Amino acid sequence: MVNRIGSSERPGGGRGACDRFREARKKAFFGRKEELALLRSVFCDEDRPFSVFWIHGPGGVGKSTLLQHFADLAREEGTPCRLLDARRLGPVSSLSEALGSDTWPDGIRLLLIDTAEELRPELVQLHEWFVKSAPEGALLVMASRQCPPVKWVTDSAWWGRVHTVHLDNLGPDDAAEVLRHRNVPERDVPQVLRFTHGHPLALVLTAGAVSARSDTSRPWAAEESPDVSAELVRQFVQDVTPLHHIPSELQRGALEILATARVTTERELRACTSAAFHAHSQELFEWLRGLSFVRAYRDGLVPHSTAREALMANLRWRDASRYERVVRGLHQHITARLLTMNHVCGRREACDLLYLGRATGVLRTPFPYDVVFGTNAAPNDHVAAMSLIEHDEGPQAVRLAEDWWRAQPQAFTIFRGPRRNVEALLVTVRVTSNAVAVPEDPVVGAALDWTMAHAPLRPGEHLLVTRWTLVHDQREQDWASADFSIAGAMLSRWVCPPGPAVSYTCLREGEPWSPYLTIQDHQRLELVEDVASKRRVPYVHDWRTDPPTVVLARLAEQQLHPAQAEADVGFADPEVMLARTEFTEAVKEAFRNLHRRDVLVGSALLRSRLVPAHGGADGVRRLLMDVVAMTARSPLDAEAAHVLRVSFLEGARSQQAAAHRLGLSFSTYRRRLAAALQLMADQLWEWECDRARSPRPSREPGHGPHPYHP
Repeated sequence: MVNRIGSSERPGGGRGACDRFREARKKAFFGRKEELALLRSVFCDEDRPFSVFWIHGPGGVGKSTLLQHFADLAREEGTPCRLLDARRLGPVSSLSEALGSDTWPDGIRLLLIDTAEELRPELVQLHEWFVKSAPEGALLVMASRQCPPVKWVTDSAWWGRVHTVHLDNLGPDDAAEVLRHRNVPERDVPQVLRFTHGHPLALVLTAGAVSARSDTSRPWAAEESPDVSAELVRQFVQDVTPLHHIPSELQRGALEILATARVTTERELRACTSAAFHAHSQELFEWLRGLSFVRAYRDGLVPHSTAREALMANLRWRDASRYERVVRGLHQHITARLLTMNHVCGRREACDLLYLGRATGVLRTPFPYDVVFGTNAAPNDHVAAMSLIEHDEGPQAVRLAEDWWRAQPQAFTIFRGPRRNVEALLVTVRVTSNAVAVPEDPVVGAALDWTMAHAPLRPGEHLLVTRWTLVHDQREQDWASADFSIAGAMLSRWVCPPGPAVSYTCLREGEPWSPYLTIQDHQRLELVEDVASKRRVPYVHDWRTDPPTVVLARLAEQQLHPAQAEADVGFADPEVMLARTEFTEAVKEAFRNLHRRDVLVGSALLRSRLVPAHGGADGVRRLLMDVVAMTARSPLDAEAAHVLRVSFLEGARSQQAAAHRLGLSFSTYRRRLAAALQLMADQLWEWECDRARSPRPSREPGHGPHPYHP
């Protein structure tokens, strides 16, 4: 029998409302395969390795749902068990009263206790009760917002008998299934996943908000649903015990800093608050550390990802000016430290600075808090570094990189993955006007030519050329982590003393730092030819006329007011017509990143005649949607349009998922996708040439059909 205190079985047997509710719960249950498999395997094992299974995690993460599902499974298999909810125990004096016995319940092998944090004063008693009365083979499953008490894991008799699991968010695939089960439109799924990070309660609340929208003409945004953020904040903080001797305003300020900073230490609490705060900074730090949705890492305290999103969204909605004060305070504190460090020590601060704009800035990549800051390459990194360059750039680039390794080994910065393997590489070479023994490099040669003609170096000054930025695994999640690390290392190279007089940063089309460079007044130049006839996009900045203090101050404004920053994005010469190969690659790259605004604002298509001035990412996205819609009307090309719609417009999770939805083998799908992308590029090129031959008034972005539809 499965009981929850306060409820009872339907008398007389038969199928009742309880059974129907149980079936509905089962259909709505997604994920948690590993936890369920572990629970079932342990319960079925007579010689089980532990007696207590303690599940902990923040509010709304699915602990109660997991326990209820496991109880339902036990009931279906005929296993006697009991499920207690500590919130419903009522005015009982002890757990024994709730169970109706001073000993383990007769005939029960599995006891599940939900919301065990409510039993905090009685957990020591529960520990002793279990030791004395639990029969052989009994299993106790506890779910709590808190970790088990110290006594539970340090008792020598219990060593190894308590298994602890931290329950985190659902993975992307399971979270997407939850949304589809609740009829969230496919185009809104990626944005909802970015906001919720797979937190189960956040998924359910947001799905309800999305379904209730009256205006469905545009994608959902978190700013539209302040009630969702407010409810999530309430769920996360409902078990927070306030510090009554410290003003509530200071506790609120500590939570706001925790939500905004990449990581929080006492240093951030002291630096970004008033003098009244300083006297309590140590107590407030320990208070934050004890919250159920906060975890302690090597660098400091980090809130649960969904709690961070909810706290920040709620703050921006409730008091935008207060949010700006928090960001500016952190920005000033981090900048002051950054400008006194060398570039190696400054990598962390540079990443902390970029992180402040992750929610509202032009770079809206989901930057992680756990950054690999990079280290200078060592001799034993040579093989891995060259292998990465060869994989991405080819053998000619390797020969050039070997020359730079011999001339400037300190130019190579490596970023290691969890298994200490080289995951990413940044190569920044330092050149002076009278440099000798510099490898013959076409990109560095172009950089020196431009500098000599436009911004000559003075004695003691140097030119810094960002030569290669490479990532081993370019899947979106890993790419986001790597590009954050590389972007931080690049920023510290530019602004930490002694910084360069001029920086010349060479990128491939579509790389994620393009918009960041552009809004920071890095001037985009004409394409330059690299080895193997590859072409690069150079960005140049004179740090003598636009120094780091000015650039970083401007960064703060651009992070807080992204709409104006994005509108100001421009290029050195927008009237130069793109070459066809560059145009074709830009079209394909834009389709692949259709839902990544941070990439689209740096698209080469912004220099075409098809996107209106200041059209930005929305202009590029509208252009691609227009050409797909036009192609769908052609009987000959409708199939190609359908492939693109499923692959990109409707947000398929992966190419394999798109192939499955289209009913194609993966190899056939890849061929048809490549053909469809080429068809779109050819059609858009015709429009571009038509525009060049016969200029017409530009349309406003988002209004009316595209002017070059036949």
